[in-house]
Amino acid sequence: MLWYGMVNHISGLDFLGITRERAPAPPAAAAAGLAAALAAAALALDAIRHAAR
Repeated sequence: MLWYGMVNHISGLDFLGITRERAPAPPAAAAAGLAAALAAAALALDAIRHAAR
């Protein structure tokens, strides 16, 4: 869904700032970074729990 927005230049779905209408807001970029960090932490925790079995 997000790639569709970027490829078709829909500024409301453009999270990378490819379209010229507007760039992504800094809070949105921070939220995306935080979400990626939390996802990586969850995957690491799952791997540690699986290895401890």
